[in-house]
Amino acid sequence: MMSTKMRQLRFWGDLASAQWGRAAPFKLTYIVTDECSCRCAICSLWQQPRPGAVIDEIERLFAANPQLSWINLSGGDVVERADFEAIVAAAVRHTRVFVLDFPTAGQHPERVEAAVRAVLALPLPRLVVTVSIDGPPELHDRLRGRDGAFERARETLTRLRALRSARFEVFAGLTFSSRNDARPAALVDATLEHLPGVPREHLHFNVAHHAPHYYRNRAGDVPDRQRITAFLRDEAHRRRSHASPFALRWLEATYWQLALDYLDRGISPLPCSALRSSVFVDPELRVYPCATWDHPLARLQQVDYSLTRALERPDARAAAADARALRCPNCWTPCEAFPTILSQLPRAAARASRARDEHANSDPVPDVHGG
Repeated sequence: MMSTKMRQLRFWGDLASAQWGRAAPFKLTYIVTDECSCRCAICSLWQQPRPGAVIDEIERLFAANPQLSWINLSGGDVVERADFEAIVAAAVRHTRVFVLDFPTAGQHPERVEAAVRAVLALPLPRLVVTVSIDGPPELHDRLRGRDGAFERARETLTRLRALRSARFEVFAGLTFSSRNDARPAALVDATLEHLPGVPREHLHFNVAHHAPHYYRNRAGDVPDRQRITAFLRDEAHRRRSHASPFALRWLEATYWQLALDYLDRGISPLPCSALRSSVFVDPELRVYPCATWDHPLARLQQVDYSLTRALERPDARAAAADARALRCPNCWTPCEAFPTILSQLPRAAARASRARDEHANSDPVPDVHGG
């Protein structure tokens, strides 16, 4: 099994070589299951859940793709799988993964804590977990379709924050959608009031996208762009980004500076690196460019589980070119935006600086109730 130091060096090497293009993605988003205890308003996975591939197939997936250095495991809720720890262990054993991250709805606090403790026992250099919290208790429970959902998520967050490790970070994740975007600043303030001890910078934001093949949601679930833009302009003054381009705070700050461009124009602010730096795999091991583009490319079972072989096919090469030229639905979700930023660091930094200056001089948009 590869050492922690070697994983780190290979990850930096991946980021360096990504500036010049790569033969295979280093970042994988893999949906291990659709199963989830919540009944979310902006997601219909729970209505017809797919349980996901069996562990033997998952072993083959990771064994066939040792080049992966960043793995995002998602769902559904990953801890709904009893073998989740075995999935992570397979990833660490077969790949050179340096960063592994996963979100959770936090509805099984003891189970999530046990899973994180098990993962931290592995030689994994970096683990990041996000606990989804989409507003104060009453609103969160309504959006998640479960009474007590907020309290369980808060307990999960509290348990994970108590785990001390230099290799582990945990955040609360708030997704803006048409169901909670009436007053974004007030929503954030009210949420933080119910999360005592959680620093503001540990509350991460996301914007709901229409993802027909993933969340199977409605186009109308996306939030109001003007309101979110106004909130982000104000929020940028509250938070200072870290100077290092490899720091998570720098990456997130750059992501949101560029999100202002995306929200203004509805166009991705950088050429997309989907199928170059990143790739998306669904529970049935079907390959897609990303979470939002409903463009299936291959079943991994058909190519000996090799992402490289799947992406060498003519249709995948054409899709990669289309993504780079933004001939795609255009999105700006962290799953695809983060590797896009990291694979174009100089361009991303310059574009973010320009976006920050442009929006600093823009007239403010009031944070008001609206339809």
